[in-house]
Amino acid sequence: MVRLAVGRTTADLGRAALARHDWGACAFTGGLENRPGLLRCLSRRGSLLGPAPKDVAALRRPDARQVVLT
Repeated sequence: MVRLAVGRTTADLGRAALARHDWGACAFTGGLENRPGLLRCLSRRGSLLGPAPKDVAALRRPDARQVVLT
C-alpha cells in the first residue's frame, strides 16, 4: 500500500492519481460519484472497484433515472 500526502479536494486526488505511483485498483464511494471526470482519470490508471465512469455519468442525468425507475 502506498499512502500519498495530498490535500482533501478532488483536484488533489486527481493529481495524486496521475503521479508516478503504481496501484492496481481503487475503491470509491459517494463523494467521487459526483466527479465522473475524475473517475475516468482513475480508470485509465488502474481498475475501479465500483461502477464504470460512464454508468455513473449516465445516472446523473435525470432522464436516465426516469427510464431506470419506471
